[in-house]
Amino acid sequence: MEETGGKQEVVLTLHLSVTAKEIMQLLQLNSQWRISGSTLRIHFDQLVPKKGKDTEWILELGKEIESLKKKKK
Repeated sequence: MEETGGKQEVVLTLHLSVTAKEIMQLLQLNSQWRISGSTLRIHFDQLVPKKGKDTEWILELGKEIESLKKKKK
């Protein structure tokens, strides 16, 4: 987690083998994600449900990661 401009972001590092095509596929999953070099940034607000437990964002992030795996195949 990092704080940028007063907002929290989940910051993931992409593996060196990720291609430009795969990066474009990531952005198709969610156009609000930001990719810079090998860094993927997701605003925490995008993962936190409006209602629910504070820890539910972890489950949502897991779903997003699973969709990345499916998209890669």
